[in-house]
Amino acid sequence: MTLYRRLRETTWKILSTNSSGGPYADTSAVVSASIFALILLNVIATILGTVDRIKAQFGAVLRVFEIFSVSVFTVEYILRVWSSVESEEYEGAI
Repeated sequence: MTLYRRLRETTWKILSTNSSGGPYADTSAVVSASIFALILLNVIATILGTVDRIKAQFGAVLRVFEIFSVSVFTVEYILRVWSSVESEEYEGAI
């Protein structure tokens, strides 16, 4: 197995919500919890951004947080699509 394939397989095992147990279970749990926490923080930031006083005072911080979040979610999405062929369900899709 090539390094590229091992990297893709490892990425899939870490990002896959179906993986239970195994050597990547702890890392997968941390990644899932981090993404979930980022989603919750985005909901809170969006709600806070609707309050004019908060938006006036922290608008720049909220904008930076939004850009950071979109970047993280975009990278996660790209990695999920790239590594999805390692799932038996999508095997041979590429």
